[in-house]
Amino acid sequence: MSAIANLLGQVVTYEISSGGMPGWLLALYFIFGIASYVFMAWCLMVMAQKTNQEYPWFAWIPILNFILMIQIADKEIWWIILFLIPCVNFVAMIIIWMAIAENLGYESWWGILTIVPILNYYVWWKLAFEK
Repeated sequence: MSAIANLLGQVVTYEISSGGMPGWLLALYFIFGIASYVFMAWCLMVMAQKTNQEYPWFAWIPILNFILMIQIADKEIWWIILFLIPCVNFVAMIIIWMAIAENLGYESWWGILTIVPILNYYVWWKLAFEK
């Protein structure tokens, strides 16, 4: 725990030499990013449990969480290749979230809403914890 406190202490005291972003703002971005990842992984794990996936803990591991999303959406595993292609990955992610929404009993347009900033947190919560 002291290593994390030390890292945050260094980030908070750091300022970009050109007088740009203060360290406290950088630390705030860091904390928000970690909290967002934890929230999304938690929701994805609950969605995997609702659809009886074999390995819901994949939600916590980068890359494996994409495989888990593909499994929840009932798509073939080759869809992982689409996540590696720029611009195509954006469209593939929308299609995957639409299929996830349908598999969880919602209309597919709920999956489209995952591209809207801030609203995506509500959509993840709704898909994971409602119904």
